[in-house]
Amino acid sequence: MPDDINQEVLRGLKSMNERIEKLESGKGLSAPMKILALILGFMIIGPLAVSLIGLLFN
Repeated sequence: MPDDINQEVLRGLKSMNERIEKLESGKGLSAPMKILALILGFMIIGPLAVSLIGLLFN
């Protein structure tokens, strides 16, 4: 009987631990934030790259 109770408590603790790990894991950027970062990246890095290439081949 005590072994059954111990096993049930162990299963409950494992379940709670998995839930906590899921909450603590990084979710990363959402899809709209990724799109915004991509657009801003092209707006900033694109002109810089073109101007650097222009300076190199002048």
